[in-house]
Amino acid sequence: MLFIAMISLVVMILAAIALMRATGTAGTISGNMAFKEAATQAADTGVELAFAAMPNIISTSVESDIANQYFATQQPVDSKGMPTTIDWTKVACHDNSGNPSNATISCSDKSSYRVQYVIDRQCTGTLPIVNIVNQCVVQSLQADGSHKAGGVNFTGATKVFYRVTVRVLGPRDTSSLVQASLSF
Repeated sequence: MLFIAMISLVVMILAAIALMRATGTAGTISGNMAFKEAATQAADTGVELAFAAMPNIISTSVESDIANQYFATQQPVDSKGMPTTIDWTKVACHDNSGNPSNATISCSDKSSYRVQYVIDRQCTGTLPIVNIVNQCVVQSLQADGSHKAGGVNFTGATKVFYRVTVRVLGPRDTSSLVQASLSF
């Protein structure tokens, strides 16, 4: 009887150890998923920062690259659609406060979420781009105006698309990549 009780006790101890390990693994997985979700949400900050930077880029250097921030032409992409020419080690990091005037922060600070963004204009060919409609991905607004025969038709300005690629680094080596399209 004592022998059977000892075997039962060993089996229950092994089951308890297995249950503890399974619970620990589930907690780790759910924690990692929470960090990943938070990093993806922080990517909105990068899109907002890029949107705030666009008027200055368009007015000062739309036809020339800005190192580690803006490409005047469309960059080649990998099979997942991510630009292959970005050296993320040289791209400035921002905090995820959403303040467009926020200063850059250290990319090595692993205690918070660090947001990086790069913009590339969706145009092909050599610079300067001389034919926006044929060399760029554009949105042309439809003609509007009078429907009367011989009436005046009004057309809007053509908007060029820009791709924003955002990378967010977070605690526990969390990383998230997000892309958005902007038109100006």
